[in-house]
Amino acid sequence: MMMSALESINDLNAARALIASLHLELSKRDEHLRQRDALLVDKDRQIKLKQTLIDKLTQEIAIYKRLQFGKKSEQFQGEQGKLLLETIDTDMAAIEVELAALRAPAPKPNPERKIPRRAKLPADLPRVDIRHDLESSACPCGCPMRHIGDDVSEKLDYAPGQFTVERHIRPKWVCQSC
Repeated sequence: MMMSALESINDLNAARALIASLHLELSKRDEHLRQRDALLVDKDRQIKLKQTLIDKLTQEIAIYKRLQFGKKSEQFQGEQGKLLLETIDTDMAAIEVELAALRAPAPKPNPERKIPRRAKLPADLPRVDIRHDLESSACPCGCPMRHIGDDVSEKLDYAPGQFTVERHIRPKWVCQSC
């Protein structure tokens, strides 16, 4: 009898050690994924910066080619040339502003704060509550379970000529002894 209690304690200690090692491995993997995501964001910014610079240089080359190699009837003379130079300057200034914005360091997102992906549905729409309750509030071990809250999700529904919101309410239960 004493031997089986020691074996069960050893089994519990081995299970705890396994859980701790799995938790450590998952946290390392999560950190690796966060670092990789930050690296990808940085690479995307660099690619966008370089593409904008390429676009700027391509535009400059096209303008200079047109000025130098355009047909005589299409070449700019006098005041017309000055108008072109003004538009070129405004275009280049806009591209420079975009390049400066891309060169600025990107703000680091706060991983703690979760931003909701969708806006909430308007409060003035009629709502229909649908409860998803358990068949029995008894735990498989035989103890009664305690209600600790509800998960509520909303879904927009459309019947011809009328919008309604379906609220799916799923209660959360916990066993007090398990």
